[in-house]
Amino acid sequence: MVVLVPRAEASRWPDREAFGRQASLRLVTVRGHRHGDDLDAWVNALKAQGRTTDVSDVPAALRALRTGRAQAFISAAVAVSPDMDDLAPMDWDRSGGVVGNLWVGHHVPAADRQRLHQALQDLLADGTVERIMQRHLGDTLGRRMRLGRSARGL
Repeated sequence: MVVLVPRAEASRWPDREAFGRQASLRLVTVRGHRHGDDLDAWVNALKAQGRTTDVSDVPAALRALRTGRAQAFISAAVAVSPDMDDLAPMDWDRSGGVVGNLWVGHHVPAADRQRLHQALQDLLADGTVERIMQRHLGDTLGRRMRLGRSARGL
C-alpha cells in the first residue's frame, strides 16, 4: 500500500508524523477498505480526531484528493497509473514494505508454490519486473513504483 498525496505537497509531508502534526489535513478513505494492521491503526487514529472523509469508491477518493477536500489517500501500489502524475506515492506503511500480493490456492502443491515464489524473486532480483513496469508505465512512473528502493519524497 502507498499513501498518495498531491505531488506539490509531498516534500512538506515526508512521513505520516509530519502529516499528523497539521491538524487541518484530512485522509480520504473508501468505506470498507482495509489496509493492513499498521495503516488501519493510523486511519483509526485520524478517524478518532475527525480527520477522515469516507467515500464510496476509488474514483470518488481521487476526486476528493484532487479537489482539496482531503490531502492523502491510501491506495494499492498497483492502482497507481500514469494519469496520476500529479500525485506522489509515499511509503508510510511500517508493516514491512509489502505492496502487492499473489495468491495461489492450497490445491497447488507446495513444491510448485515454492518454485513460483523463487521464480518471482529471481525476476525481481535481475530487474525484469522493473523493466516490465517501465515499459508499460513509462520510465518515471515505473521507477516510482519500486517502493522497496525508496518512495520517500518522490
